[in-house]
Order: sequence, then structure tokens, then C-alpha cells
Amino acid sequence: MIAWSPGVRDAAIGGLVALLARRDWRSGDDAAAITGAVAAGLHDDSPGVRMRAAEGVLAIYADQDEEQRASTVGDLVLAEQDERVRSVLLGQLAAAAAPAVVDDVLARLHKGGDPGDGDLGADVTVELLTYLAVVARTPFASATVERWCDEAPTRPMAVSRFAKSARRYLAGTEVGIQARAFALLWSAADASAARLGRDPGKLSLAASNLTEAQLAEIQGAVLICREVAQQVYFASGAFESRRDPKVELAVPDAGFADLAMPVLSRCASTHAPQCVHPAVKAMVFLAPLKEASALQAVADAVPPDSSYAGDPLAGDIVVTYLQRLLTVQRPLVLFDAVGADAFRRLLATFAAAGNQEALSLAYTFADVFR
Repeated sequence: MIAWSPGVRDAAIGGLVALLARRDWRSGDDAAAITGAVAAGLHDDSPGVRMRAAEGVLAIYADQDEEQRASTVGDLVLAEQDERVRSVLLGQLAAAAAPAVVDDVLARLHKGGDPGDGDLGADVTVELLTYLAVVARTPFASATVERWCDEAPTRPMAVSRFAKSARRYLAGTEVGIQARAFALLWSAADASAARLGRDPGKLSLAASNLTEAQLAEIQGAVLICREVAQQVYFASGAFESRRDPKVELAVPDAGFADLAMPVLSRCASTHAPQCVHPAVKAMVFLAPLKEASALQAVADAVPPDSSYAGDPLAGDIVVTYLQRLLTVQRPLVLFDAVGADAFRRLLATFAAAGNQEALSLAYTFADVFR
């Protein structure tokens, strides 16, 4: 009898799993033997074998209904001790299409703890929790994600992962799902901006002036506001527009803008350049939908003392935006008192920061803005 090494057995189970993925093999004469071998692999002593077998777990239990299958996979998740194998099983659980069962499995898996406290299958777990909290609104996932967002400055990694996972629900989805995703991101941005507001100016101080806990919270708050603004920016379509301006893109969605602008404004209210930049980029992209309110939002995001104005990338976005307004929205920036004031403030801020295009623009319209 030939003794197989673990590596050979891993490959063998992987091959059997590949056969199970094919309909002709699943219904063929050898289907029962193949299924039995892969099922046995789920309980093998080798984590490598279990991991490869886990990739075919849904095919093994294809005859069960969705809830039974999710429960079966959930039992395997709860019993598995190896992080890599558990991560694969969690990925399979995500495809089981039984939200209530999956939510219960995650609640049992993290009983006495929090999914955001460790890195065990972190990305897969957060993706599951995001779907369950935003789309299915199951109790454990909803309570967990809401807690994360409410406590965002102290849970930056969990909320950052959530923001990335939630991006898919920000655009091109049902209105209720979209609103739920934005509401959770608003909570995270609001909690983070509020934390920074309690210690204004601390971002510029040396770490020695802060306790370790204060520094961690402030850094966490900045990270969250940056990440939330960045994900809203990507979801808006602005990134594709700037990457290839020759591509004809659809007009920004008005419903998206209504939900996005308050979140972007809250992120930018920190005045931390790394938070302001993605927020302003998204605001400028969405601006044609509501030019007057967008101009106010951008002006509020970049106050006269903002260090952001000194960044050449900032000038590329904002001064170009001001030039566009002069071309297509002259009444707003020349004759509307509120709009003219916001335009003047932005132009003065970038001119004072030494932006050459802003200086030229300010000189050109000096008589108008006196």
C-alpha cells in the first residue's frame, strides 16, 4: 500500500472537489464515492486536507434545503479550530442563502466576544456581517455593526473593513438597502468627527502630548473618516470619471447624492487633509446635481486656515472646479450673494496657499470680487 504525503492528499481532495463542481460527475456512477471521500476529508487530521474539502462543502450537501445546508456548514465552522479552514468554511457559509441561520452561527461563534476584536477570518466575517446587517438586517449582525459604528474611533479596523464591504450597497441597489448602508456609515463618520471635535488641534501635536488611549482614538477617528469618504467616492463613479475622462459616464445619481453629501460633509468637517481630499473629490463630482449646496459644502470643507489648500492635488480638484463654475454657473458665483461668498472664500484660500492658477483667477476677477 502506498502512503500518501499530506501534499498529495491535499491535491487529491482538491481534484475530487473539482469533479463535484461538474454536473455530469455529480450525477454519474461515481458520485457517491466522490462525495463520501470529500465528506471524510472535512474531518481529516490534516488542516490542508480539511481546507481543500471545505471548498466543496456546499456540493456535498446539495440535496439539503438552504437552511439545513447552512446549519450543517455552521456546525463545521463552530467545530473547526484552524483559522485557514474556518475562513474557507465561512466563505461557503456566506453562499448558503439562509440569513437567519448564518446570523445564529456567527452569534454562537463569537459568544462572549466580538467579531471585531480579532483577525480570525476577519475579512470574510465582516463581509458576512455587512450583508446580514445591511440587507437581511438580522439581529446579531445588526447589533454588532451598529455597535462598531457607534464606537468607531475605538474600533477602526473593524469599521474600516465594514466600510469597504458596504461600498457595494451604496449605489445600484434597492433604495432601502442603500439608505441603510449610508445610515451606518454616517454613524461611523459622526462618531469619529465628534471624537476629533473633543480635542481640536490635537492632530498637529506630538504624540508625547497625548495618552496612548487618546492617540489611538484620534488616529482611529481619522482613519474612519478617511475610509468612509474614500468608499463613498469610489461608489459615486468619480474615480472612473477621473481615470478615463474620455469614457462617457452616466450623470451622477440624485438619490445617491442626497444620501452621500451629508456623510461626505461630516467626514470633511474634521479638516484633516486625508479625510477632506476624498470627500471633496466626491462632492465636486456630485456638484452638478445641486450646484449651490455643493459649493457651500466644498467651501465649508476647506476653511481659510486649512492646510489642505497647500496640496497641489487639492488645487487640481478645487481650482478646476471653480473654473468650471465660472464657465457654466456664472450667475451663482457672480450674482448670488451666498454663492459668490463661498466662491470668494475658496478662491482666496487657495490663492493664499500659493496656488498659481488660483492667483491668476483671483487677479482676473479682482474687480468683480471687491
